[in-house]
Amino acid sequence: MKKFGLAGAFFLAVAVPGVEVWAQDVVAAEALFRKGVEQIDAGNFIAACPAIAESQRLDPRPGTLYVLADCEAEAGHIATAVAHFEDYLRAYAGMKADQKVKHADRAKKAEAKKDALSAEVPELSIALPQGAPAGTKVSRDGTELSAAVLGMFLPIDPGEHLVMLEVPGAKPVEKRVVIERGKKATVTLELPVVEAPKPVAELPKVEPSVKPSPVAPPPEVPSGMDGKRKAGVVLASLGAAGLVAFGVTGGMAVANKSEVEAGCKNLRCNEAGYDAVLRGRTFSTVATVGLGVGVVGLGAGITMILLGGSKEKSDAAQKRALDALLIDAGPGGAYLGAKGAF
Repeated sequence: MKKFGLAGAFFLAVAVPGVEVWAQDVVAAEALFRKGVEQIDAGNFIAACPAIAESQRLDPRPGTLYVLADCEAEAGHIATAVAHFEDYLRAYAGMKADQKVKHADRAKKAEAKKDALSAEVPELSIALPQGAPAGTKVSRDGTELSAAVLGMFLPIDPGEHLVMLEVPGAKPVEKRVVIERGKKATVTLELPVVEAPKPVAELPKVEPSVKPSPVAPPPEVPSGMDGKRKAGVVLASLGAAGLVAFGVTGGMAVANKSEVEAGCKNLRCNEAGYDAVLRGRTFSTVATVGLGVGVVGLGAGITMILLGGSKEKSDAAQKRALDALLIDAGPGGAYLGAKGAF
């Protein structure tokens, strides 16, 4: 690229006024343009082109666009350069007559450079197989491509390019391709295997650390009693054992409560607190069963003992004893008992 003076380059870039922009953008655009031209004069096109591109973005001008196209061509980005030359020529076609006079020489150069570079611009096609799920994305050098352009040969700058395929539920697939001037290349993508969702881990079952004490067998019933009294003694013994179990496990539940309060805060428990909760449930169940067995067994046992008699009692005596059984219920609760002389 033929070097040119900074003053002359900037004059050509701003000779045709662009659209209205903010004053600070104009100042920044001018500074960036000067920096870019300095890098061009030094032969550092890789650093020059981004500065001039940003100047054009802040303050779009046909002259700046031409310099940018020339810079990209020297940097080897010939597809980008052709696109900028085409944009410049479209801007030139829309200029007024006096403006065209100022840009006539550049317009001829832009046309010639565009035609020469177009024959060397490589093209890349990216093919996606059929059956891609919804949400599949294909990008080239970080820019997402629409489904309409997939499978088409598109102009691209020579060099290395990164193609990425993203399928929902699968890891992204990357492919790198190197393409030379004047060449065509096709990248065929393959759909990755979609990973099955991981199963939700179940919490292990924790056995209670404290097991309820076994209930002692009822004592042997003395001989010489009738069947009813024998049954009463057995039931009363079971009832007494149930009440003992209720008292023991009830006390253990009260003692275990402090461990629950220490290990569980705001409905969240640590390991010790969780174990204490399980023990508390066990204690509560045993205590409840023990209380029920105790009350029913003791009450029924005592009643049967009182109503029973020796084997020699007559049926009439048993009937009188049966008539003495009292059952009453009221607003304050219910009770079971007996009255009479025994």
